[in-house]
Amino acid sequence: MNYRNYITIEPNKRGGKPCVRGLRITVYEVLEYLASEMMLFTANRKKERYLDDPQIENFSCPVLKQIDDYWVKSSEGHFGFSVQKKIWVGYFGDRLAIKAVDWNDNDTKNYLDFASTVGWYNENQKESKMRGWIGYEEYINRIKKDPMNPAVRGAIPSSGGAIWGFGSLEKDNVWFSLFFSRAATCKL
Repeated sequence: MNYRNYITIEPNKRGGKPCVRGLRITVYEVLEYLASEMMLFTANRKKERYLDDPQIENFSCPVLKQIDDYWVKSSEGHFGFSVQKKIWVGYFGDRLAIKAVDWNDNDTKNYLDFASTVGWYNENQKESKMRGWIGYEEYINRIKKDPMNPAVRGAIPSSGGAIWGFGSLEKDNVWFSLFFSRAATCKL
């Protein structure tokens, strides 16, 4: 199959980003939606629109690997679960699946560093209404503007924030720890 039959790149359409032929929908948006919906469907969580601990711990490794492969290939290694797991491990080492009761101040610092690295958090905006957290729409706009910008490297695929939380240190840090533990189990 020749991708040129389905994808066009036009300088005046969506900033020259690859789009579905005849539409103004970027390839990134299609992959984002498919990844999110595949995960919710696989975990039987379409109604809830999010994954919780049991679904993460038991998520299908072949499906997780397939989604990651799509993202890594289509982004030339810039996005995907495996890309983000490498960033996470850079801050936390082998501390995967950290339980909430074991979370400490150093883990919080590492999590904020991790969130800054993938573009979710900006220490210089702590006085803003979102206390340093980057809003989902702004974050997606940054990716759409320049997907290869190192400031958004490792972005996690999602659709409208349906699966991933943004800005809740109390829950997100442990959730991501558990998710990357699953990614490690699945050998991503």
